[in-house]
This record gives sequence, C-alpha cells and structure tokens, in this order.
Amino acid sequence: MKALAKNALLLSLLLVVAASADAQTAKVDKITIVDFGIYHLNGVNTDKGFVPVADVRRAQVSLLSQTHDIPAKIGTKFGFRFQLSGTPTDKEAHIKHIVFYPPPGMKDPSLPQPRTQGVYETDLMIGITHTRLFSFDKDWEMVPGVWTFQVFNDDKMIAEQKFTVVATQ
Repeated sequence: MKALAKNALLLSLLLVVAASADAQTAKVDKITIVDFGIYHLNGVNTDKGFVPVADVRRAQVSLLSQTHDIPAKIGTKFGFRFQLSGTPTDKEAHIKHIVFYPPPGMKDPSLPQPRTQGVYETDLMIGITHTRLFSFDKDWEMVPGVWTFQVFNDDKMIAEQKFTVVATQ
C-alpha cells in the first residue's frame, strides 16, 4: 500500500511539473528587424489605425519602399517586420508595442486630450516573422514629425524603429 501511495504522489508531482513547463512563455534573446518602411496589405480592413495582429497574419504583406520618411497620406501603412529569437521555439512570448506620436499628439475628436502614444500587447511565436504597422485612415492620425515604435518583452525594450512623417501637398 505504501508503494502505491508513493507512486501516486510521484505521478502527481510529475503532472504538476509537466503542466508548469507547458504553461511557460518563451524567453526572447534578441529581435531581428527584417525590413521597415511602407507596406501594402491585401485582404485587410485597416480602419482601426493599428492593424490588428490577427489581420496581418492573414494578409499578404508586401514592402513597397524601405524608408524612414513616411508621407502623411490616407491609406499609407508603415512600420516594420521582425523576428523574435529565443527559447523554447514552440512557445509564445508576451510582447508590448508602444508607438510614441510627435507633439502635440494625435487629436482624436472623440477624446478630450490628444493621444501621445498607442500601446498594444500580444503573445507572439518565437522564430517566425511578425509585422507591426500603423495605417493612416483618418486625417487626424497624420501627425507630422518623428514617430517612435518600441517593442518590449518582460519590461525590457528589445527593439526601436523611428519614422519621420512628412506632410504632403
């Protein structure tokens, strides 16, 4: 009987250890910027400004121009593609994206104060290419100046990409 109880205890401990190992998130060692600039997306509705990760995953993403200079024009989609490296490769890492808008900020007419930043959090798989884009869909979104895109994992900034949005005639 003691042997049966001991085996049951060992089996319970193994299940707990296996469950906690399966629940772990990936550790990001580095991020590689694949490309950046202005993109074209086929099959995506971008009327939300930030293009949702699920929509980008379903879209055909094409780099139109590798540039840091972005025209302030309705329909322009800009940002960067990146790949996360880390372990384990079959897990997702929790990622926070922050975009800082140039002063005086983005003046959304539905809000009392201008927005100075946009924050988006998601879990992304290690080892595959991901896309972070912003789409100009409304006039008030097109704030000229330097836009700073930052990517964080575990409160540590792992990437930064800057773009200069230029007013067009």
